Amino acid sequence: MTQYPRCPEDSRLKSPGDAGGQRWGRECAAETALTQGEFMDRMRLVAQRSAPTGIQRSEGLHAPKFLWLLGALFLGLGAAACGGGGYSTSPGGGGGGGGGGGGGGTCPAATFCTTASTFTPTTRTVAVGATVTWQNNSGVGHTVFWDDAAGRAAAKAGDGSGDMATLDNGASHTRVFNTAGTYGFHCTIHPGMTGTLTVQ
Repeated sequence: MTQYPRCPEDSRLKSPGDAGGQRWGRECAAETALTQGEFMDRMRLVAQRSAPTGIQRSEGLHAPKFLWLLGALFLGLGAAACGGGGYSTSPGGGGGGGGGGGGGGTCPAATFCTTASTFTPTTRTVAVGATVTWQNNSGVGHTVFWDDAAGRAAAKAGDGSGDMATLDNGASHTRVFNTAGTYGFHCTIHPGMTGTLTVQ
């Protein structure tokens, strides 16, 4: 068994390989020997006393309480940001279901609003000559492409005409419809995101 010299209580432990090993023999020779386990325990104690306050070495995984509280706060904020949102087409409004947040409230007349993956409402009827708006407050980008050439041709100049290649978050686009008919449209980014406009 390896024996380590015992040093005076008020001095730091030195290993034989340290630069101060020359003095080891003079300072510690008179003391009795420590076992390897006792020596390691004393070394840990010296290391802990040397560590800055609050950063003491410990066995196992221990995080300060404030880190756990901070993690819980971020988790709670993340959960709150994911729910709610959407638009309601019923009078009195109120939020819609899930989606990517955003929105809340009633989607105005002659307007298609968006959630993260739907047009709201999915169908809308307007009079000939009406200006129709597509409004995106969903937090994600969308597109509006007509299902056929008839819809594309009927979507006359509002702020543009025909398809809407970009409907970024916070943006809206308008089209004027002077020809009666039923026109289907979809988002090319989100499969299954479709809508229908009836002009009569």
